[in-house]
Amino acid sequence: MASMPALALFAAGASVSFLFMRWGPGLTHDSLVYLGAARHLFQGLGYTFPAQGTASPLTFYPPFYPVMLSVLMFLKPDPLFAAQVLNAALYGTGAALVFFLLLRCSGRRAYALFGALAVWGQRDLFFIHSMAWSEPLFFLFCLLQIYFIARYLGTRRRQDLWLAAASAALGCLTRYLGASLALAGAAAIALMGRDTPRGRIKDAFSFVFPALLPAALFMTWNAGVAGDWSGRQLAFHFPGATSWAIAGRAAAGWILPLAWLAWAGWIAVIVRGRGTADRPGFAAYAAAVCAIACVVYAAVLFSAATLFDANTPLDERTLAPIYLFGALGFFCYASTRANAVLFAVLLAISQTTVAAHWAVGNRSDGFGYASRAWRESKLMDRVRALPDGVKIYANLPEAVYFFTGRAAVPLPYRFFPSRAAVNPGYRAELRRVAEESAAGKAVVIYFDAGRARAFMPSAEELETSLGCALTLRESA
Repeated sequence: MASMPALALFAAGASVSFLFMRWGPGLTHDSLVYLGAARHLFQGLGYTFPAQGTASPLTFYPPFYPVMLSVLMFLKPDPLFAAQVLNAALYGTGAALVFFLLLRCSGRRAYALFGALAVWGQRDLFFIHSMAWSEPLFFLFCLLQIYFIARYLGTRRRQDLWLAAASAALGCLTRYLGASLALAGAAAIALMGRDTPRGRIKDAFSFVFPALLPAALFMTWNAGVAGDWSGRQLAFHFPGATSWAIAGRAAAGWILPLAWLAWAGWIAVIVRGRGTADRPGFAAYAAAVCAIACVVYAAVLFSAATLFDANTPLDERTLAPIYLFGALGFFCYASTRANAVLFAVLLAISQTTVAAHWAVGNRSDGFGYASRAWRESKLMDRVRALPDGVKIYANLPEAVYFFTGRAAVPLPYRFFPSRAAVNPGYRAELRRVAEESAAGKAVVIYFDAGRARAFMPSAEELETSLGCALTLRESA
């Protein structure tokens, strides 16, 4: 009987997610690279993307999400449709997994059902599952690792250890930040595993080695083929005040006005209430694993933004795993308390109400590059009509490739955003663009929608360098 609520959650989550994306999933720069790479994989061109006008090995993004999209393209050779199907399936699967995990913690179907709605029905998680990003697939492996690690700590079965390692390995191949799963799992095993310190360390190593090996092999392949491990270089760049302000707003959104009373009441129940569940062992392990994963992911994210990629935003997207680990851990811990079902119901109502209100207000058009303005772009029609031999420079080259199939070269970088370093060859590169344009060998395309890319020249600077007004320009 426990499978019925899980199936209902899967069906409802997948259906709502799929119908919400009636224009397809939302698209950003990352999305277009993922979809372009999936298209190349489907066409047998390897894990590549036309970064400089020609197909080049893609090192900046791990491969597993584009691989999944390319597999689904055998149903219909459209990467956008593949992303829509995959996202909907992942949203439904995630809801069912949270239900099963909370049911294992509490033994109460009502608590597991409303807990799943409260955790998985949160607005940011629903929004992320409506975008063609790798995060939804990453969330799946997060949930699987939490379940298998917690079960291993309770049973000491090696099968659970290997399944947890496989989940972490796929998480690393989905996002480079997935390394936090391997580190968090190893820390949980070392802290709560076998009785002897030597046994705990041995088990932690047995877990972390296979968890990190596939990603390490992929990065080694990158270095051999492209001379680049991950498209990033070590450099110190501490996140500024703007990044922390964005992070603060994202975190504040987790404790919504409609939910704060339920959170406060539940905390009182945890502090003063008594335990009633008949299976506190798994619940305690799951809560502890979530807490460790939350801390480790935050540390890895901060390290990545500080040392490897200055362009890493601390926003709802990158911080979402912290919410997932924190909220899920809270529900696992509270599952052993009396009256927990009441507050699970209150939080489920508040979270799903806010998410539904947001969804109704944002369903009329697609997000980002999936919006009507991009679908009906007149400039893209003009790009399609360009002669085949013309070189294309653009401030949004990934959009040009996605909508027209024409490879475009990015405009010169004033500075490199991933390491916040000035490009010493910027002026020379800009002069070359102007010379090729004047000789009729290239055209320059500028989208006002990409003017936020401060690392590229502005439209005014381009017009000054070219000596004439931009004819291929699309205003916002």
